Amino acid sequence: MTIVFITFITVYAELNSVLKDFLTKLTTHHWISKSLLAITVFAFSYILLDYYKEDKPDDKNILMLVLIFVILGTLAILGFFVYEFF
Repeated sequence: MTIVFITFITVYAELNSVLKDFLTKLTTHHWISKSLLAITVFAFSYILLDYYKEDKPDDKNILMLVLIFVILGTLAILGFFVYEFF
């Protein structure tokens, strides 16, 4: 969930100067604001999923899912910046 959030807010902040300015004013730099928001999303997701989860899923499946989302998020951000600036 955090990977998807970071991918979305990174692309959206580049397209929307109001959001980027808001993030900058929040903590003096938009990267710091995104980092703090990512920590918040991660903590909230962890607490929420831990509370509602009954069975422990297989670690290999979770790791594979995280790896897929990291790759897709990286490609999305890379693709956006390549399209936007070249």
